[in-house]
Amino acid sequence: MTRTACLVAFSLLTGVASAQVASLHWEFDDPNGNGTLLTGQQGTFTLMAGMDRQGTPFTGFAGTIYDITAVGDCWAMGTVNSSTNFLSSLTDDGTLQGNNDILGVESFQLPPLFNPDFDASNPIALYEIKFTADGLSPGVVVLSSTHLNFDVYTDTFGTSIHYAYNDSALTFRCVPTPATSTLAFVGLAALGRRRRA
Repeated sequence: MTRTACLVAFSLLTGVASAQVASLHWEFDDPNGNGTLLTGQQGTFTLMAGMDRQGTPFTGFAGTIYDITAVGDCWAMGTVNSSTNFLSSLTDDGTLQGNNDILGVESFQLPPLFNPDFDASNPIALYEIKFTADGLSPGVVVLSSTHLNFDVYTDTFGTSIHYAYNDSALTFRCVPTPATSTLAFVGLAALGRRRRA
């Protein structure tokens, strides 16, 4: 049985969905403080999950399966320097695609009874991406995650329940530095001259 099948089978043994909600959002360690990345700058993006237990027993995060995708040429043309699945017990860190999407991520941790390093944080950090912007593809990027499930432990032994979840996308802008813009303009001008000759 594959690791994904094991995680899905484990989630099928858990309780029925209820009114509990997980709120997922991206945190952007913004080097400029204004939602932008300049040419060659690295930004850190962290996927966070907050769990609203609605008064039910709560031990901590169990698992979720998801894809990380982005819309925008800057993301596709930039560089993912590193990607870290903070909760990768027996699971998959995902596969980096040619357009820098990361598919098939499985964030999962064993329950506290079997896991001395159990992370009971709420909210909890699931995944981190360090990304460097490409200066030739300015514009807006929308980074998001799409989840198949979201499960939370209700005791230390491993009983869990399904939470409803709402994904939250992050929007940021890639901005070329003045030097990059000048080089692009000079290159276009040279190309124009060459065509006329």
